[in-house]
Formats: sequence, structure tokens, C-alpha cells
Amino acid sequence: MRRLFEVLNGPLAQPRTPGVRFGPYRTVSFDDCSSLKTPRHRP
Repeated sequence: MRRLFEVLNGPLAQPRTPGVRFGPYRTVSFDDCSSLKTPRHRP
């Protein structure tokens, strides 16, 4: 698993790929990120 992570870890697009940058910033997205813990809202 560690070796697989090392191979797949990192950006997939090249810096000149259209849509990768917004001005000087690199765009990212998170899908089902569970590393941030937030309290549940209870009505």
C-alpha cells in the first residue's frame, strides 16, 4: 500500500494543462474528505 501511495500521490495534471490554475493559484478539489472533524448540528 505504501508503494502504491508513493506512485499515485501528487498532482495528476501538468502545470500547463487548461483549468489547472486560477491566476497564480493551483485549483484543487476534495471528494468526501473526512479528515476535518466538525460538530454535528442538532435541531
